[in-house]
Amino acid sequence: MHSWQYDPGEGKKKHAWNRDEAGFEPSSKGPVGKCPCSITREFAETLLNNGLPMFADDDLDVPERIYNVYQGVVYEARRTEYGKSFHGFPWRGDKGISRRIPVRII
Repeated sequence: MHSWQYDPGEGKKKHAWNRDEAGFEPSSKGPVGKCPCSITREFAETLLNNGLPMFADDDLDVPERIYNVYQGVVYEARRTEYGKSFHGFPWRGDKGISRRIPVRII
């Protein structure tokens, strides 16, 4: 089993806000997912490492995305550094067929 690191996106305020709930804020590129302010980096890593990995190819040992559910909200984490880290955010399901929730999450 791998121990993935959570990449908070240092220097980015894109996914930060002061509410203790997941939500979305409008932007020019569509809604931006916001995580609850109470999710610490350590807790984010726990969610990440206990999540459901989704592989782009069955021959790969590093997932493309990792999904989890916290307080009824689906979170998606995408690789930031291959084999090492991921960045997560509330899942946004309005981007077409490639963005459907994996059946195993449902």
